[in-house]
Amino acid sequence: MSHHPGVKWAETTDKIFLTVVLADSKETKVNLLPEVVFDFSAKAGPENHVYELKLELQNKVNVEESKINIGLRSIFCIIEKIEPETWDKLILRKGHTMSRLIGRLYCLQSRDRTRNVCIRNGCCF
Repeated sequence: MSHHPGVKWAETTDKIFLTVVLADSKETKVNLLPEVVFDFSAKAGPENHVYELKLELQNKVNVEESKINIGLRSIFCIIEKIEPETWDKLILRKGHTMSRLIGRLYCLQSRDRTRNVCIRNGCCF
């Protein structure tokens, strides 16, 4: 039986910031498909529990321009949207089995440091 990792997300009109929280992951695999699918699997913990996550995203994304960084404590993804717009929610909920998806509010400082840009908060369910 697989487990579900914690997920944090935020967005701007042109990007999705997605963080999969899973410390000391091994055999980490992340697939991002233009057909709106984010697929993650890894093993973690002393007993090598299997963690899996499959998200059907709200709209299509640009796989070539997106970036994925696998770190020691989390997997951070910057997913480029094809059409710049804000999404009502991150995923399509129909038939989704994940029990937790944690929304967060991120604030970024603009390059000229004259203002802060707050990224829209994700949804909690």
